[in-house]
This record gives sequence, C-alpha cells and structure tokens, in this order.
Amino acid sequence: MLDDPGVREDLIGEIVANLPLTEVEGRREVEDFLDQLTSGAGSLGVISAVILLYSASSTVSAMRHAVVTANENRASGPSFPKNKGLDVVITLVTLPLTLLLVALSVSRPLSRAVDDSRLLSDLASAFGGPLAISLLGLALLTWMFWVLNPGRSDWLSVFTGAATATVLVAVVSFGLRAWFELSGGGSAVYGFLAGFIGVLLFLNLASMAIVFGAHVASAIRSKPWGSPT
Repeated sequence: MLDDPGVREDLIGEIVANLPLTEVEGRREVEDFLDQLTSGAGSLGVISAVILLYSASSTVSAMRHAVVTANENRASGPSFPKNKGLDVVITLVTLPLTLLLVALSVSRPLSRAVDDSRLLSDLASAFGGPLAISLLGLALLTWMFWVLNPGRSDWLSVFTGAATATVLVAVVSFGLRAWFELSGGGSAVYGFLAGFIGVLLFLNLASMAIVFGAHVASAIRSKPWGSPT
C-alpha cells in the first residue's frame, strides 16, 4: 500500500499533523524525510512477508516431525527442500484458520474491553464460545494430521487423534485458567510478565497434547477397533 504515493502522502500528513511543528520549524523537512523513508517500504514489506512465511512454516515442520515420529510404519516424508516447500504450502492453507482460531479465542475479552462495537459483540457472542473454538480447532488438527502423515490415513484415525488433542488442549486451557485464578495470576511474583509466562506454559502443554493426539491416530491406524490382533 505504501507504494501508492497518495496513500503515503495521507499517512505522512496524519503523522505530521500530530507533531508540534510549524512550517518554520521544519515541517516540510520532516515530510520529505518520511516520504523518502517510506518510499521503498512496499518492496520491503513483500520481502518481509516471504521471510515470515518461510519462518512460520517451521511450526508446520515441527508438527510434521511429530506426526512422522508417531507413524506406525516408520514411514518418513520427503526430504529437504521438497518437504520445506510442502510446509510453506500447508502454512498458506493453515494460517487463515489459525488466525481465525486466535481471533475467536480473544473475541470475548476484546468485546468486553471495547464495548461500543456492536459487530464485535455479536461475533463474540455467536462464535467466541468454547464450542465454536473447539470445533474450529478440531477441523484444523484433523486437516494437519491427515496432510502431514507420510503413510496412508483413514479419516477415523485422523479424526480420533484430532479429537483427543482438542479435548486435551481444552483441559489444559481450563486448568491453567483455574490455576491462575486460584493463585492470583502470579502478578505479585512476575509482574506484567505473568501473562507472557502463562502463554508460554499453555503453548508447551498444548504442544504435548497435539503430539499425544498424533500418537493416538497412529495407534488406531495400526490396530483398528474390532480387528483381530
């Protein structure tokens, strides 16, 4: 967007308008400086987006490693660089769902903080509850377990593994919330870092739950229910 001179001019004008400057005090010099500073930002933004996409695919790579490790036939996926390319493609598909999941997770606290937004309140009340978030998480994990498994997958095993992981992640979420409420949130010890530490703890335990779900899916594939041992 910053490659558009009109957009850049509007943005710079808004910034300079909030600075205590007059024409005599160098307003024009500041505008020229900001224009030169942002003139190449569009290309840098594209480069940054590509780099961030490549980096974000490392999360998919880590999940791929977990699913491959859990594979009952010890099958392995493609080697680098093909596996990295697939991880980037999977990230492009998965990222919108992940962002939607995060948005729904914070929609209700955000709607309480911004209580003058009717649209946000309606979306939070309709889709920001535990059931909607769990269903979206289940769909996301089912897709991930299916697409990352190097061997043949049936939907029963994939769905069961994803459902197990979803339930465990929900248990972790509710358990940590209860623990932080009972302990006072840890703010007396960690201050403003308590929230950040809580998020890291949740991500660590949730990751274990997802890996466990991958092993459940593998166990069902290797010994389907009702088949002779």
